Amino acid sequence: MSYRTITAFCLFTLIGTSVAHAQLIWRSDLPGTFIDIATNGGIPLNLDDEDETVINVSIGNFLFPAGPVAVGNNGGAAWAPPSTNLGPVNQPLPSLQAFGGGRSLLPFWDDIGNTVGDVWYRQDPNQLIIQWKGNHFGDSNDTTNFELQVKNLGPSLGPGNEIIAQLLYQDIQQPRADGGASATIGYQADAASPFVSNQFSFDTPDSVYDGTVLSLLVPEPAGIGLLAMGLLAIRRR
Repeated sequence: MSYRTITAFCLFTLIGTSVAHAQLIWRSDLPGTFIDIATNGGIPLNLDDEDETVINVSIGNFLFPAGPVAVGNNGGAAWAPPSTNLGPVNQPLPSLQAFGGGRSLLPFWDDIGNTVGDVWYRQDPNQLIIQWKGNHFGDSNDTTNFELQVKNLGPSLGPGNEIIAQLLYQDIQQPRADGGASATIGYQADAASPFVSNQFSFDTPDSVYDGTVLSLLVPEPAGIGLLAMGLLAIRRR
């Protein structure tokens, strides 16, 4: 085995180990813009209570790629998951009750109900938007309005500290929702993910407020490691 081969092998081993145990970062101090696609070009999914459907998207990034995305009325979306089911009883992450343990973003996993309201999606050149808007638990006096935005960055990862997705909340403080009192919020990893699951909150009142923007970022060392892997792969060609 040559010196170059040994070096590459060691670097791949080191990077692979560190990335496999890396955790994404949630930040609530970065700007973001809530876009109400329910009234501005969004496609309604017409989901009933406990319903899910699969949409095919053409944009994404290395963690949330283009392709099939399962969208659940109960406040989450998953990328090519083993199951499209998002159960009505939220759990800590990771959970098989969330899309069979599939890779997912859960802006507000809860038994939302759907007597009034719906879920919409829209693809812009720079992002995918999925929005949940309507009554919470079917209570006509209790509403929620929140969305996720997945940034269209292509299949390659930059050097880190880049926003790959955001969760945005416009109406989340009504008594039943109570900012997350009976909800799970976070990112769930699957077996193929280079990052572990990162739960932002579980059954925590006021974990999010009207106007909260949660940004999901890759930590810089992991980003550099993944970039180095890509450069090594290029050099081997």
